[in-house]
Amino acid sequence: MGTELDALRAEARGELRANADVLYRHSATWSDGTFCRFSVQDPARDGRSGPQKLSTSPLDASLRRLKVHLDDIMPSVGASAEYPPDAPTGVLVRDSQTDTSDFTGLSTGVCRLIDARLLAAASELSTRAEAISGAEFDVLLPMLGQSIEVSRRAPVPDGPPPDVEDGVITLPGGNPVHLTDTYPAYGYQVSDKERQQYASLGADIAVPLWRVLVDRRADLNKPGFTLTLSGGKLTAPVALKPVADTELVGVAGVVWRLICEAAGQR
Repeated sequence: MGTELDALRAEARGELRANADVLYRHSATWSDGTFCRFSVQDPARDGRSGPQKLSTSPLDASLRRLKVHLDDIMPSVGASAEYPPDAPTGVLVRDSQTDTSDFTGLSTGVCRLIDARLLAAASELSTRAEAISGAEFDVLLPMLGQSIEVSRRAPVPDGPPPDVEDGVITLPGGNPVHLTDTYPAYGYQVSDKERQQYASLGADIAVPLWRVLVDRRADLNKPGFTLTLSGGKLTAPVALKPVADTELVGVAGVVWRLICEAAGQR
């Protein structure tokens, strides 16, 4: 039985190699340096994933199956590549799921296609951030075109404590001194209806509220910072003041999520 099964396995692998030009129409060097021949399948269009066909969520619809040539290595988790390689309209990012057939040895992974459709639904990303990996956010946020400036008081050895008022940190002597870093981010103004629910947090509901996602590498785990959002479709920088604790979303900490007031706006 073993000999017969081995023969069938060898035959199947031979067929996969013989038809590689048809089965693996793409080739690319991924961001981790891996070169491979691969195919990409949309689960909603393969005739098997019935429930996904009904999904209207761009986030759900962005998942893809990635199949890699038998003789090539699957890109590592978090690796990315432009897609399609010959005329890119988006970026593929490898997810953590990988299945390997015990018969053919063919590897099938899961990846997310970040393209115009997903970017146009950016507000969904903030409400479902737990469904997105850190590696995907690393690609997504810069593509959305916004950035946020995070400013903190410069440390003064053995100096007296600073004054803190409305998020502005002033050193003794009256001169604000800040260290500033800039990170990829995405923010948008929440609706009037949604704004009402944040009144219990102490937010002034007459002031515009913004939901903001910030790159996970930003130092937001301690209070005492100021924020300025700019870029993308914003016509001018927006000064923001958090009205609740910052939240590092996901078990692995994939992105910072904040609710902020737009300082000085009504």
